[in-house]
Amino acid sequence: MTLTYLTDKTFSYYGSAGATAGGGSGYHFNNDGQSLVKDDSDTGAEKADLSSWDWKDLSSASTSSSSTASQTQTSSSALKPDELKNGNYKSAVGTWKSSNGKTITITSDGQLDFWGYTYPIDKVSPNQYVSGIYTLTYVDSSPVGNTPIQLCPKGVSDASDAGDNSKDRILATNGVPSEESYFYRVD
Repeated sequence: MTLTYLTDKTFSYYGSAGATAGGGSGYHFNNDGQSLVKDDSDTGAEKADLSSWDWKDLSSASTSSSSTASQTQTSSSALKPDELKNGNYKSAVGTWKSSNGKTITITSDGQLDFWGYTYPIDKVSPNQYVSGIYTLTYVDSSPVGNTPIQLCPKGVSDASDAGDNSKDRILATNGVPSEESYFYRVD
């Protein structure tokens, strides 16, 4: 499911992964701003850039902390298997880099950026939990051939021996893992 805020102050809703290619259902706030009203279709307006908004962390006691502070705080922590198992990817927020210089960035606002493309994060699927490794799924308009994003906590072996099991890492490959397939946190 993806809910996208558009520049004309409407929303588009996409019900499943891969559904974004065909357009979504459109919604707008009613006149009193208290509820959403379904439109016949989405307006086709561009996505709003929410990264420039001044976001506040509602989960902390301090009302002055921003999403930037929250992202920095989260990204410096280790991958948390208990949170990943429950579908929470926040312990993976940050920038990860491979030995050949490629990067993967996971943002606290739900975006996955890799190989020059940005995708909305769908979830960490508990049903895809295998031997301590978690699969992060993302929404791609052409989901055929998506590169699996595996979150591998420190100390968990993925059986390939190509990565450094003494560190948290992300494995991103469609083939046999090599040293370049592993990404390690840089922030």
